[in-house]
Amino acid sequence: MSVQRVLIGCAGGADTGILLGGLVGLSRPARLLIGPTLQVLRGRALAGMGVVAPARPR
Repeated sequence: MSVQRVLIGCAGGADTGILLGGLVGLSRPARLLIGPTLQVLRGRALAGMGVVAPARPR
């Protein structure tokens, strides 16, 4: 049961990522609307893995 949930979650995340990435890459309005949100999520994910330092509040 647990492995099944992991595989379903991974497939769903991959599908969502490919769909949003394609949309942002092909559509300027989508890039302007969705791009900043994806940048924030990407930055948080990298900071959570210790790849980059978290942003300091100003």
